[in-house]
Amino acid sequence: MKVKIYTVSYQHGPFTYEAQNDQVQALVSWLRRAYPVAFVTWQVHMLDWSGAQSPVFAGCGAVNNELAALRALYLANNDAPFFDPNWRFYGMVVDAGGFMQGCAASIPSFVASGPTGSGWPFGGVQWDTDGSYGDWYGAHELGHAYGRYHTMFCGAKAGVPYPYPNGIIGGPAGDTDRFYGWDIELQEVYPPNWIDIMSYCDWLWISDFTYEGLRSQLISEASGTALDVTHGSEADEYLAVFGQVDLSEMTAELGTLYRLQNYSYPESPIPSADWSIAFFDEAGETLALYPFTPKNDAGRGTEEYTMASIIETVPWVNGTARVAIQYQGTELAACDVSETQPNVEMIYPNGGEVLDEDTVTVTWEGSDPDGDGLVYALLYSPDGGSSWEAVAVGMRETECALDLDDIPGSDEALFRVVASDGVNTAQSDSQGTFQVSFKGPKVWITSPEASARFTPRQQVVLVGEGYDTEDGCLPDQGLRWSSDIDGELGIGSQLSVTHLQTGWHAITLEATDSHQQTANTTVSIYIGDQPYVLYLPMVMQR
Repeated sequence: MKVKIYTVSYQHGPFTYEAQNDQVQALVSWLRRAYPVAFVTWQVHMLDWSGAQSPVFAGCGAVNNELAALRALYLANNDAPFFDPNWRFYGMVVDAGGFMQGCAASIPSFVASGPTGSGWPFGGVQWDTDGSYGDWYGAHELGHAYGRYHTMFCGAKAGVPYPYPNGIIGGPAGDTDRFYGWDIELQEVYPPNWIDIMSYCDWLWISDFTYEGLRSQLISEASGTALDVTHGSEADEYLAVFGQVDLSEMTAELGTLYRLQNYSYPESPIPSADWSIAFFDEAGETLALYPFTPKNDAGRGTEEYTMASIIETVPWVNGTARVAIQYQGTELAACDVSETQPNVEMIYPNGGEVLDEDTVTVTWEGSDPDGDGLVYALLYSPDGGSSWEAVAVGMRETECALDLDDIPGSDEALFRVVASDGVNTAQSDSQGTFQVSFKGPKVWITSPEASARFTPRQQVVLVGEGYDTEDGCLPDQGLRWSSDIDGELGIGSQLSVTHLQTGWHAITLEATDSHQQTANTTVSIYIGDQPYVLYLPMVMQR
């Protein structure tokens, strides 16, 4: 499983909100513990929200549109073996500025988004005690992205038949073959009356029904048969089309479009008899008609919800003067295509600089001969242009302030700015490479919890994670466990130990990255019988 997690940074009133590392780590931990995968390969990036409304009001469909634009630019600027088209892009929107219901851009899809926070905003959740609801919520939305529909319990709609009553994970009582849930890291058992993750219930875990469905999808993707993705461009140039549709009002709105060359993995639209993307020439004659199906914001949970996303990539036709979204032949939204390309030039950094501060302000100049307003996207390469990662989209200013903690260190870094006048696209790279300081790793302990107590000779399961901006997930060799009483315990993201000496232990996990930079974190646990408690006699005053 490969997932790029975007913590969406947005302004609400005078404050800026963004999901923190512990929220991201909780999601990764839940996926690793419950999904049918040997491991989860993940990256974390910050997405600076560019919309006029905050994402909690714009909604998950708007967030998914930005994620889809990031993915399109990622695909257009990379060649194998530097990328895998099956990466999922997931946006996490912290609820400090309001609650955003999550969704995936159709089932299956490559983009999804959802809320996160330390406490469920609609009341206490007794079964969820780890300090984040974004973990199981994200697992639900990513379930849609991997092809899973709702199990229709506790208000979840638009689902599929489910084999067990009331959404339970293990089968009816009395069935001697019914399943229990098993947490492979925390080594906890969840009884059969817990409910499947694809419902809207409480006490959520994964059923064998959902587990097998996810496993089948992942296996088919590994064999290249899961989605209608063509390896190798069929056209010299494609148009990436983004927008949203209100199916109740039959209205549509187009976002920023990009003309993309070297697009290696185009996905064919799902055709429909009603909807089409139309290309017209200056005389209004149809040059191309691409039937498509708007992508319902899967997972919104009500049959009445009618928003859908336009996320399509279709072959470009030279001579196009107008691009339109049509419903049953009626134009709902359109944008004109200028006769000239925009101009853009990277200004800073442009070669030879050493970026070792906390932030960098990347600057460029842009203009359009037709006077069109330009929208910019920014990409970063840590390896001299061999691979690129989209770091910002939807910008209308000619500068972008980046936190250098969010981008890999490098001795041969480059920036690339992409400018769109609404359709036509141009780009400019740094003229020479520059240096970005290398980052140290981050490290977390998932289990055991602080102040956890174990009896002598009881197995203690140590679970942790190391992440590095340059290296990604750190391998087992880069994770080392120790105790302040018993010394070195072993290596790896998961380690089981017994025969720890009696007393309070400071358990430390140290992470080391490929540049030999280190970080550590510590949790205290107690080994032994319950500590003796002295109860003093009560003195009563008459």
